[in-house]
Parts: sequence; structure tokens; C-alpha cells
Amino acid sequence: MEASNENQPAFTARYYTEQAIGIATFFGGPLAAGILLRQNFLNQGRKDAGNRALWISIVASALILFFLLYLPDSTLDKIPNIAIPGLYTAIIMLWVRRTQSHFLNEHRDNQGQFYSGGRAALIGVLCAIIWIGSMVGYIYLGPQKSYSKEFNAGLDQLTQYESEALSLYDILEQNDSTQVIQFIEKQGLPALLNCLRTLDKMERIQGLDETAQEQLQTLREYYQLRMKSFGLINKSIKEGTTQYDGQIDGLYEEMEVTLGKLE
Repeated sequence: MEASNENQPAFTARYYTEQAIGIATFFGGPLAAGILLRQNFLNQGRKDAGNRALWISIVASALILFFLLYLPDSTLDKIPNIAIPGLYTAIIMLWVRRTQSHFLNEHRDNQGQFYSGGRAALIGVLCAIIWIGSMVGYIYLGPQKSYSKEFNAGLDQLTQYESEALSLYDILEQNDSTQVIQFIEKQGLPALLNCLRTLDKMERIQGLDETAQEQLQTLREYYQLRMKSFGLINKSIKEGTTQYDGQIDGLYEEMEVTLGKLE
């Protein structure tokens, strides 16, 4: 009986047209296509084919989601917004034409009825909401954010070391050259060196995304510039000269530009 249902479709049933499936797929992804194709197969009496189509669409959706979440931002920026939905829609439409076009054309020739395009569009919108919800949930709760605690701990440590180093400017106001030199050599430069060592550890954190890596590189440039300025301040005080003031001011300007990259 099941075989006869497959060979003798019920023209009284309703189906989703190729166009409706294409529109729903473009906006709702492979999941929307799977839902509509499954319904078409079920109405043909082909339950196994319908379930298979749905499972394939779920796997395809998961793969695309993984692709979007893990592909570097710099690479995604180069891909036109329409490219990805256009590609998977084209692939699914080829699948539809291969598996259902003949039957849908026959159904149409026999004046069979079809589901409305609005119904298909609604399913596409609902699937799009599921997609967006999955992406947002994964971004905030997924494993790729597991480094956040360790990364933030590193930032706290950097703040502590930098605060210790920047105490130099309070000491400079006291006009005690000996104290300034001692602070730079025994506390200031070692604190900045600890900043660089902390960055080394942070760069080895598993799962860092491209944005975090760029932030660490910018911080490294900043601390290297700060160390150079400390070295010149120390040198100018030891030599009792102001000839390095222009270089020091230039380093401050470079530091300001570098920190601007973090905003």
C-alpha cells in the first residue's frame, strides 16, 4: 500500500511550490527548506524521505552556523552579504528540482492545490528567528567564550602592573633625581616588563578570536613604547640634559595613537 502511495500521488493534497521553497530558504536557511520539503514528502506518503530531508537540513544549518561563527571576521568582511544565502538557496533549489519538480509539475497540470506563499514566508521568518537566536546564544554562552575569564584576569593584571609603573609621574613631581632613577630601574621598567610577560601568557590562551589577538598586539606596541619613554627619561636625568625631550614627546604621541586603536 505504501508503494502505491508513492507511485500514485494524491492530487487532492496541497504542496509547497518551488518558488515558495526558494523564498523561505533564502530567508530561513536550510532548516526552512527541510520543513517545507518534509511536508511535501509527507503529503506524497513518503515519510522516510521527508524525515531524511529534515535531518539533512538540520545538519546543513549547523554547518553553516559553525562556518559563520568560526570564520575570521576579516574573511567574512570580504564575502558579500548575499553570497552565503544565495549559495545555499541555489544548492537547495537544485535538490528540489531533482527530487520534486516532476511531481510538482504533474500536480500543477492536474490543477492540484498549493500552500500559499505567505505560509511558506512565515516559516522562513520563524526559521530566521531560530537562526539568529542560535547565533546570539552561542556567542554569549558557547565554548568560544570560555577564554573570557582568563583573558579578563590578564587584563586586570596588566592594569595592576601599569598602575605601578605610572607612579613614576608622581615621583617626577618631587624633583628627586636619585629617587626617579631608582624607581625606573627597580620598579618602573620591571613592571612594564611584567606587562609584556603577561601578554605572552594571554596570547597562548586557547580560543582567542581575531579581535582579542589584535587587542593584545596593540597593547604590546603600547608597552614597548612606554618602556622606551622610561628609558629616555632615565637617560636624560642621568646625563642632566633636555636633549631627549623631543623624542619623549614623540613617544607620547605614538602611545596616544596606539591606544586609540583600542577604542
